[in-house]
Amino acid sequence: LASLFVLLASAAIVMAVGVLLFRGADVHIATIPIVIVMACVWAVVTVHRQFTEEHTRRSVERALSQYTSPAIASRIAQDADLRRLTPQPAQVTCFFSDLAGFTRLSERLGPARTRDVLNPYLEGMSAVLIAHGAIVNKFIGDGIFAFFNAPIRPCENHERAACAAAVACHEALRVLNRDLPESDILRMRIGIASGEVFVGDYGSESKLDYTCIGDCVNLASRLEKAGKVLGTSTLVDGVTAAANGNPADRALGRWRVSGRDGVVELFEIYSMPVSPGERVAAQELWGQAMGHFQSRRWQACREALVSYAAETPHDSIANVYLRSVAQFEATPPGDGWDGAIDIPMA
Repeated sequence: LASLFVLLASAAIVMAVGVLLFRGADVHIATIPIVIVMACVWAVVTVHRQFTEEHTRRSVERALSQYTSPAIASRIAQDADLRRLTPQPAQVTCFFSDLAGFTRLSERLGPARTRDVLNPYLEGMSAVLIAHGAIVNKFIGDGIFAFFNAPIRPCENHERAACAAAVACHEALRVLNRDLPESDILRMRIGIASGEVFVGDYGSESKLDYTCIGDCVNLASRLEKAGKVLGTSTLVDGVTAAANGNPADRALGRWRVSGRDGVVELFEIYSMPVSPGERVAAQELWGQAMGHFQSRRWQACREALVSYAAETPHDSIANVYLRSVAQFEATPPGDGWDGAIDIPMA
């Protein structure tokens, strides 16, 4: 509209100048051809611009539809202010998931049956993540990497959204498992971490990937893998847990993650329904054990852990702490101990 207004105004000026020159100085200017040329130039430029912008919009829409729903991709592509895909800093929450023991399961099922099991799983989990505001970045075999609060798709309270998505993914998986035989039941581990990263297009001229790079990406990936040895279904870092603000999340203490400097506060998000009485009793015992551990009261800690393990016999973390207590009883930590223990390698 702005360019059309400029065209009309320019044409009016040319016509007015022509009339004034003809009446005042008896000079005739062929204004009509000038106006026609102006109109033709405007039409060519406008058509070219619209074609170029439409082509760019469709390219952006096709690219974004790989990461999120087609409807959201279309909305983002329509907004010119959101097309800046160059890497930029952002606070995000990263989400990694993986299926426990899927390699052995796929070897037993064979290629065709594996596809029939895996595709509905990936589709179902993607739908849940997108519904909660995530950008689904990539599939890594049976693993999924997604992140929340990308610049092209802001997500308010992204830490809570990621935690809610994790719970919803486990629920969706339970629904999928109803149609599978007992031998093919799928079990999922999730790792979540929040922090500042750089988000944007990375890659080469032939292949670009809209993704994020930063410490919390690596941390979320390591937490997912740590769930294998700690026996957790959803493991999150302290930053995410603090923003989630759910008192039902279980504090797991201070841990050192392999390949990463510093200590991380870890929390577990419960994904299975638990009766209030059972949860309160177990959490009380666990809280006592954690308090004794940080205070170096090894015998009291061991007794609380043994009682807790009797209430929750399948909890692997209790056994990890029991081994650490035995080591510290034999060789007490020094004065500079930070209260952390190493996550065992798988």
